[in-house]
Amino acid sequence: MRLYDTQLLAAIPDGVILTDPAGVVRHWNDEAARLFGWTAVEMEGRPLAERYPVSARATMQEHLREIARGGEWRGEFLDVHKDGRPLWVDTRMRPVRDEDGTITSLLILARLAHAPQSADEVESRLVGDLLDSMPGHVALLGPDGRIRRVNAAWERFARTNSPDGVMPSTTVPGSDYLDVCQRSTGARSAEAMPAARGIEAVLAGAQEHFRLEYPCDAPTEERWFSMEVTPLHPRGRGAIVTHRDITARRRSERLATAQREQAEWALAAYNRIFALIATGADLERTLDEVVRLVEEQLPGTLCSILIADPVGHTLRFGAGPSLPMAYNRAVDGVPISPTAGSCGTAAFRRHPVAVADIATDPLWADYRDVALAHGLRACISTPIFASGNVPGQERGSVLGTFALYDREPRARSAETTRMMEAAHLAGVAIERAQAEKALRESEARFRAVLDSSAAAVCLRDLEGRYLLVNRAAARMFGRAAEEWRGLRARDVLPLTLAAACDRADRAVRITLSHVDEEITTRVGDTDLTVVATHFPLVDRTGVPYAVGSMLTDVTALDRTRQELGRLWMNAPDLLCVATFDGRFRDVNPAWTERLGWSREELLERPILELVHPDDIRALRRVQRRLLRGEAVRHAESRYRCRDGTYRTFSWNAVAIPGERSFHGLARDVTEEHRLSEQVRQSAKMEAVGQLASGVAHDFNNLLTVINGYAELLLGELPPGDAHRDALGQMRTAGQRAAELTAQLLAFSRKAIVEPRVLDVNRSIESAARMLRRIIGEDVILETALHPVPSVRIDPGQLEQVFMNLAVNARDAMPLGGRLRIATDVVVLTAPDASGPADLPAGRYVRIRVSDTGSGMTAEVKSHLFEPFYTTKGLGKGTGLGLATVYGIIRQAGGTITVESEPGEGATFNIVLRAVQAAGTAAAAEAPTTSPRGTETVLVAEDEEGVRRVARTILARQGYTVLEAANGQAALRVAESHPSPIHLLLTDVVMPDLGGRALAEAVREARPAIRVLYMSGYMDDAVLRHGVASANDQFVQKPFAPHQLARRVREALDATEGEGAPSA
Repeated sequence: MRLYDTQLLAAIPDGVILTDPAGVVRHWNDEAARLFGWTAVEMEGRPLAERYPVSARATMQEHLREIARGGEWRGEFLDVHKDGRPLWVDTRMRPVRDEDGTITSLLILARLAHAPQSADEVESRLVGDLLDSMPGHVALLGPDGRIRRVNAAWERFARTNSPDGVMPSTTVPGSDYLDVCQRSTGARSAEAMPAARGIEAVLAGAQEHFRLEYPCDAPTEERWFSMEVTPLHPRGRGAIVTHRDITARRRSERLATAQREQAEWALAAYNRIFALIATGADLERTLDEVVRLVEEQLPGTLCSILIADPVGHTLRFGAGPSLPMAYNRAVDGVPISPTAGSCGTAAFRRHPVAVADIATDPLWADYRDVALAHGLRACISTPIFASGNVPGQERGSVLGTFALYDREPRARSAETTRMMEAAHLAGVAIERAQAEKALRESEARFRAVLDSSAAAVCLRDLEGRYLLVNRAAARMFGRAAEEWRGLRARDVLPLTLAAACDRADRAVRITLSHVDEEITTRVGDTDLTVVATHFPLVDRTGVPYAVGSMLTDVTALDRTRQELGRLWMNAPDLLCVATFDGRFRDVNPAWTERLGWSREELLERPILELVHPDDIRALRRVQRRLLRGEAVRHAESRYRCRDGTYRTFSWNAVAIPGERSFHGLARDVTEEHRLSEQVRQSAKMEAVGQLASGVAHDFNNLLTVINGYAELLLGELPPGDAHRDALGQMRTAGQRAAELTAQLLAFSRKAIVEPRVLDVNRSIESAARMLRRIIGEDVILETALHPVPSVRIDPGQLEQVFMNLAVNARDAMPLGGRLRIATDVVVLTAPDASGPADLPAGRYVRIRVSDTGSGMTAEVKSHLFEPFYTTKGLGKGTGLGLATVYGIIRQAGGTITVESEPGEGATFNIVLRAVQAAGTAAAAEAPTTSPRGTETVLVAEDEEGVRRVARTILARQGYTVLEAANGQAALRVAESHPSPIHLLLTDVVMPDLGGRALAEAVREARPAIRVLYMSGYMDDAVLRHGVASANDQFVQKPFAPHQLARRVREALDATEGEGAPSA
């Protein structure tokens, strides 16, 4: 407390007491200590009310509470000194506020009122204090019925109920209270008269006690009081009248009565509704009964129930038997929205909505006319909520609404409880109907699911009796589904299967876990294998109530497994299951057949140990693709065989879902790669051959001119002429060039050859003398000639094959060695494994040319037969030798392959088809003189140099020569020349009109003309164009003068149908 506050309080002559709002003493001045006998030390910090006697303590506490609420009080108060002496104290009490107006403390000023003059006065004051301490409204009546004294509570009540706040004259001391009760009129006169008679009886001593409970109209509400009248003793001194407020008790009693009545009504209602539900009444009848129950309790009220649609957008009519049907139809489908009357709004807001007057409430704007048209003026509606007991239905979701209608404006609230009960009943009925519907739909779905299952499904109770089976079970065991109910397994199943099912059911009931087994039995005449799964069905508490079984017919699957097993064991492809850790889990026998490793060895080894080092990186990429879930197609890798060689496998693989492993299928493509490489090599050789043949053709045209003129000039120069040596060298160079082009043509298989039936052994013996001179003395030539059939091949080309192979062997043995030529017979029943796969089955002659030279690497072997490929130094080889050999053999319809390893020599295998021997004819030596003639020859050649040399040669031999630069020009000459033309000498291929077409056209004008074709090679053009007559013959470029003269003479002299060989 501040100093000046303390000084101010000290200056007040009264006893000053300060307490906090709770009544605890904070200041006690000296005057208070003198007045009451307690010092400040004794009082400060103690509740003030504790100092008063028990009789006055409650009154002081009430005064303090009133002051703490902001009131004030002043009056005389019977206090007690510390030594026990009674004191009448004039007391003033008021609150103390701070600057904000908050009550911070209570101020009590006390001074001694006066000293009592007598014991009666003291008693009177004590009686007054006792009366004031009583909680009821107390009045003391004299024997005449007048009020002698009243307590403070009586005064407060009288003032509170007085319009002007002043005690009425009828309630103050001195008034005749008995007379007041006797003369009371108005609404409460019925209670006043019994009160008057009771007071009279007590005053007269006729009645010891009188009690009456009566209502009293307070300004704000009706209140109830209990009046008790007891006599003052000794009798005849008067009576005490006490009025106590019993409003709370009467309200509790009234509420209890209402609740009891509500409970009785609800019980009866529930019984009636549940009786309907138990008897299977439909929803419409049940809801009608709910409505009628409420209408019976609320006469004049019209009720309705609307039901929310399944999606919760609108309310549909449910019940409303007392409402006009036209109105019910009008509100059927009302939306659940914020302004849709009482019902639609209540469903939207999820709490009751009361409308006292439909005519004025905006919620009814859209439905006001229809409601008023049917005499409806007020409506209260409450939502009906779901309990959540129906599966799939959320607790608290809106099921519908329950509404009360009145025909007059009215604000309802008292019927809310009963309305809620009705809403709950409606909710029970709606949920029950929805649950039944859901159950029917669930049962239908369950039955549909069961019947759609291919597996047999059975449910049995805990005694083993069938409750339900699906159609698959009925089909599997040949008994209608409805016949199973109540039967046991031994009644419907084969004994083996029945015993297994009984054992499994017992295990399920004990362990409450599923049991799986595979059982093979016999149904009728058919074997049946099923996979059975038995499982418990338990309620919400985990207690089993049935056992389910699912029997899947795996008879076909079992057969399929067996077939797959056979496929696994016998498949030519390599099948496996492997892990992403790089190990096989299983492999089929084809792996052993291809690689030579046993199954156990393959499973023990990491896969990468078998993979070619160059393929490991690619295989890891494949593994990553499989890990990503991709399927792998045609991925190739090489695997090491037990003998150290490698085979190429083409992979297809797919990951196994949920496992770190994959299924793989590999195909051995080693032979395919070899054949593909041969095809590629053949195509490459064909392409190079086309190029070589084109070059040879052009060279032959040039060489025809060069060699022809050199031969002509040599024939004209006399012996010893200085120019003969130069011309001889020119002729020799031209002949060597012609040999080179001949090799190119042989390689490209487009040379014009004369295949004959030959004795291979005789040809080898004939060529041996020449070969020994070629290979030299350091190389020993050996032959191993077995009796073999004849072959068909050009003799000169076969000698060239031997010569080229011998030269190749000699170069591989610079320090000497052995060259061996052997023959034998082979019979092919399938494509030859050592050569191209295009040899048909049959008898063949094999020629093996072997040497003991340095051998060759795989790289050299892969390019061995390519033209211009050589391992010799620059200028030491053309690279055409083996390419020519390859071309000759392939042109003859055979194959040539090589076997060689570095340091192990080489063996060439030539395979030619065997033919029947033909009569031999000695080859006639070509004459050295040039035959002459006088006939007319038409020369058709688009190359001017060739045409001019041919004209010169033929003119010198005495022929009349006609020239044409192309086919069209030749045809014009043939048609216009007046004299006979005996021979047409024409090139095969010319730009505008080819040789055959020209010959046919000329023959139309000159049927007897003979034809001689010229060509630098026998390519596809000759085959395309063919010849026009059997008498047509060929001469190959480049030709010498005597060769052309001889071929012209032979063509002119040939008889009809005789064709001479080409040169």
